[in-house]
Amino acid sequence: MVAKAVYNFPTTRDLLDRLHSDEQLLRICGWNHAKQLPHESTFSRAFAEFAEMELPQFVHEALIRETQKDRLIGHIARDSTAIEAREHSPQAAPAQAAQPAGSPRRRTGPPRARTSAGKEASRAGRRKRIPVCIGSAP
Repeated sequence: MVAKAVYNFPTTRDLLDRLHSDEQLLRICGWNHAKQLPHESTFSRAFAEFAEMELPQFVHEALIRETQKDRLIGHIARDSTAIEAREHSPQAAPAQAAQPAGSPRRRTGPPRARTSAGKEASRAGRRKRIPVCIGSAP
């Protein structure tokens, strides 16, 4: 049964054909000659009984217990299941500060390009500054 699983034989007939041609496998399985091999139906009944008794699971458990008993085996399991959660916490819109009456309003958008007529009108509204020199006569 172990040889059938290890060599991945789909049928018992494939295992028997291999046992008839492979002397080493025949001896590993416990027979000295191909004439000693049971019939295919005997193998099938034995495999059915082993499966019912869950023999492969017990053999595997015993093998691991004996060979790995002094070894620490680590295991990491990662789960990629999506978890429903908010990506960002909702924030209240910042309150607009009340501007005192008469104060100029600040612009929040990008600056607009001024035309030459707009520049002249802006300059006309400003007072002209005169440089002052302190300590010497001009």
